[in-house]
Amino acid sequence: MRAGDTRGPLGPLEPEVRSAEGAFLEAVKRHTTPATRHVMLGDATITTQETFDADGVARMFDGVVAGLDGWVPGDVTVTNNEDIRRVFVKFAAHIGEYTMTCHFSLQFHVLLYYVPDQRVVDCQKELSRVIDEAKSGEERLAEDSDAIVSEGIRAPGEGDISEMELFERLYRDDSLVERLDAKLEGATSERLRRLADEKRRLFAELDGLLTETYQTVPVMIDDARLVTGEEGCLCTFDVERESGGVRAPMPEAMDGRTLDAMRGRIREVRRALEPHGSPTP
Repeated sequence: MRAGDTRGPLGPLEPEVRSAEGAFLEAVKRHTTPATRHVMLGDATITTQETFDADGVARMFDGVVAGLDGWVPGDVTVTNNEDIRRVFVKFAAHIGEYTMTCHFSLQFHVLLYYVPDQRVVDCQKELSRVIDEAKSGEERLAEDSDAIVSEGIRAPGEGDISEMELFERLYRDDSLVERLDAKLEGATSERLRRLADEKRRLFAELDGLLTETYQTVPVMIDDARLVTGEEGCLCTFDVERESGGVRAPMPEAMDGRTLDAMRGRIREVRRALEPHGSPTP
């Protein structure tokens, strides 16, 4: 059950939850302050792009969790999607028969550019040349392959035969197919193989010249907006009750002592967050 939901027994925790959310948002704002970087587009144009330090957000989450006593820490995780990613952590505290789980999350988009390096332009030029040469070589190979197949199927001295007859002979004679495969493999020039290797090498080098930039909006979002891929951050406290080692239903009302203990735990999180939201001296 979500702490702070005024429709349930955890509604009295709303002020503490909102206060912790505010401290969390300030910490996220500080660590997602954009910095400008120079990047290169695919057409070699140099431009500027704003980004932030996603690793710094992960370190901040880790630092907050490490500064808490009596909480069961969780590992900070970063999803590995190509275009949208999320850095998050969950950690828990036991309060009698209840377990309170806190969830921090920041969702952001990833944009790929090239680093501003002349080697990007050089690789693109080399790649264009290799692709053109390979295309010409493949066209010549296709013509040679047609001749190899036609000559290999016809009997000595036999004139032209129809394509249907060619296919029928191939269908009836497996050994003929194997012999033709061997001839076709031999016809593949060493130059084409070298060009294919060179193309793979250039693509790999271009991949190594890519750089990521990150974009997000430091606003609070809910679980539904997180799932649909919106940019933003999330700070929640969920409470579960256990009885006899199994999950049990929540009561209709919480006793004051338990609520006070939960308030104390939420305040601990807020206090751990506050230094991370302070302006840099």
